[in-house]
Amino acid sequence: GVWSADVFACDFAALGTALSAALARRSSLPGAFARTIEERIAGYPVADGEAWKEQALLRATAYDPMHLPTLRALAQAQRSRGGRPLLDTLMKISALAPHDLDAMAEAADLAGRVLHDVEIARRCLTVLYDRAAQLLRLDSPAEGQLAPAAAVLRAVDGLVGPLLASKDPADLRRAVDLLLDASRLHL
Repeated sequence: GVWSADVFACDFAALGTALSAALARRSSLPGAFARTIEERIAGYPVADGEAWKEQALLRATAYDPMHLPTLRALAQAQRSRGGRPLLDTLMKISALAPHDLDAMAEAADLAGRVLHDVEIARRCLTVLYDRAAQLLRLDSPAEGQLAPAAAVLRAVDGLVGPLLASKDPADLRRAVDLLLDASRLHL
C-alpha cells in the first residue's frame, strides 16, 4: 500500500539517547518517573543490545537506587559480562532483600571464582551464613530460590576449607566454631 516499512522505521538509539539526555536536564522530575523512562529505553531494540540495556538500567538505578526490580534487571543484564559491576549490583540487591539469599550466594561465587578476591568471597559467605542461620533459627523461609539450609551448607563449605588450609590455630578454632554452630541448626 501507501505506507512502507521505512516510514515506521525508527532510530531507537538516537531516540533513547535524546530521551535520556532530556531526563538528565530535568532534575525536578520524580526519580520513579525518570527510572521508568530509562527502563523503557533499556528495552529499545538497538544494535549493541546488552551494553545499551546495561547503561540504561544503570541510569535508572541512579534515579531510584532502592528499586529492587530495576536492580534485578540490571544484574540480569550484567551477567553476560560478570565482573565487579555485577558484584556491586548483587551486593545492593542483597542489602535491600536480606531474606533473599540468592544474590549473596551469587556474589560469593563471583568474588571467589571469577574475581579471585578471597576476602570479598569470605565476607559474602559469612553474611550468607549469618542470614541463612538466622532464618533457620526463626523457622522462616527465604524469599529466593536458595533455601536457608542449602545456603548454610554452601557457606560452611566455602568458609571451612580455607580456614583449615591456613594452619593458623586461630583459623582452625574459627572453623571448629563455625562447624559447631552449624551443627546446632535444624538442617
